Amino acid sequence: MSKKTIIILALLAIAALVIIVNALPKQRTLQPGASPESAQTKAQATPRLEASALPVEEREYLALNSPGQDASIEEKDYHFKIAQSIAEEAPYLNITNCQAPEPLVLNVKFGEALLVKNGDSVDHTISTDGDQAFLIAANSSKSIQPNFGKGPGVYGYGCDGSLKEVGLFLATL
Repeated sequence: MSKKTIIILALLAIAALVIIVNALPKQRTLQPGASPESAQTKAQATPRLEASALPVEEREYLALNSPGQDASIEEKDYHFKIAQSIAEEAPYLNITNCQAPEPLVLNVKFGEALLVKNGDSVDHTISTDGDQAFLIAANSSKSIQPNFGKGPGVYGYGCDGSLKEVGLFLATL
């Protein structure tokens, strides 16, 4: 890559970080005499950018950084809307290259199998929700049926023991 290309990519990354930081909820402290309930009500009223208003790259970043189990309902709902905004219908999940699946968020029907394609010359293993692992042999496809135990929703998956989610399934009825 040329120096010009590297500088442009660095500037784009900085701009994306600024947008992300500005989109994050501000930390709130209680005013003297205020109850936690009133602070929670104010926090829930905090406006967020609509998912469709964000650039695709930012939505992809936010989708792969799921809120924790202790996150508020508002944070979980926002994450769902972000994932839903970039979810795609596709005949299969392509895990060739393992760390950059296509599509990043795959629409799947709850309770139905899906096809996973591995075009690499090495086997890959995708794992869902920490309790299931599916080996996809090199240069092959395999039908899998992940256990979406909590019902329809957003489920992350890793590839080859990745520490973070590399992609998401949007399980719908």
